[in-house]
Amino acid sequence: MHPDAYFSTVVEPNVQAFDVAHEDDLRLAINAVLTLDAFFGVLNAHLHANRDDSEFKKEVAAARPEYGRLRDVADAVKHGRLRHRADRSILGPGCISVHALGAGTLTCEDPIEHNALLAQTNDGSERIRWLVQVVYCEARRRLDALTAPVQPKAAA
Repeated sequence: MHPDAYFSTVVEPNVQAFDVAHEDDLRLAINAVLTLDAFFGVLNAHLHANRDDSEFKKEVAAARPEYGRLRDVADAVKHGRLRHRADRSILGPGCISVHALGAGTLTCEDPIEHNALLAQTNDGSERIRWLVQVVYCEARRRLDALTAPVQPKAAA
């Protein structure tokens, strides 16, 4: 499947469903996280036919640390527990939980008395929806670069 088709038919609907009103819905969060993570595997397969996607994903995580944390959430959900992984920020699905947001954690778009899924990381906690939004933008940027028309070189 071409990355553009995967993005528009799988990633976008899952990310759109996991909006502010549904930020505490674990099923929608997992769908958004897993399909975004898988997008980078699809993109790798398109760009590098014989390259293992774990190396590509490490490069993406190095360039965009939020992707690394989202990838860790995806792996924790898929595998149940990540052992002996010093480079991982999240070690298992137990690190994902619903929390009530209050003063200092709400954004201007959040309703009052809002609940959100947070991932407990080595460095504190992060809103899963925020990770999804940042990584979605990175995926969109990479996809746009892939599908952008090539500009002809000016004659010398």
